[in-house]
Amino acid sequence: METLPVTDLFLLLDQYENHEKRADARAALISMILANAFRGKGKKVYKLEDFMLGGKKKREPKKKQSIEEMVTMVEILNAAFGGKVVKKDGSS
Repeated sequence: METLPVTDLFLLLDQYENHEKRADARAALISMILANAFRGKGKKVYKLEDFMLGGKKKREPKKKQSIEEMVTMVEILNAAFGGKVVKKDGSS
């Protein structure tokens, strides 16, 4: 089996990403056409961006977690994965 230089791998990755973007754009175009065809009178006219992944819609900023929320999440994940709590003094 022949090995590829790293530059060729990056070129293949770029080609794959472009292929996926084009496929997403085609799916979004079909979705937009169907949504507009069946939207009803007086309803919003959909744009292509409404159906694109990672579109231009503004998203709510993520709320920062407090220390207590982070600790709670770690405890939940620890319990879910069967972890063992070890305190600073080495006791369980």
